[in-house]
Amino acid sequence: MKKRFGISISEDTYKVIDELSRKANTARSAIVEKAIESYITTIKHKAEKHDCCGLLIVKYSKTKEEEVSKKINKELVNAETHIHEGDECVRITYVKGSSDEIEKTIMNLNSLKANVIFVPLD
Repeated sequence: MKKRFGISISEDTYKVIDELSRKANTARSAIVEKAIESYITTIKHKAEKHDCCGLLIVKYSKTKEEEVSKKINKELVNAETHIHEGDECVRITYVKGSSDEIEKTIMNLNSLKANVIFVPLD
């Protein structure tokens, strides 16, 4: 059963949601619900210590390649691919282990000003 409640958002956010709704031919509430579900999953993943697996996606300048390699906890790595795109690199790493260690790795990579995304797969 769905529950209804009111929220306040910025006008800019409303415009983005409204435009996405029209382009995707879906209700604004469905977009907001999916965004909230995604955010809750991310917060819960960080808040509850557990073993997990996922994809660590890092985009960075080629000049930082050695630094990025040093910041990734090798004990977490199960598979990895590396893509060169002009002066930038994209590293996609399948990691498995303690959520704490994965979060430490993400924080270490963020310290390099790299674009870091973690996608939990469990």
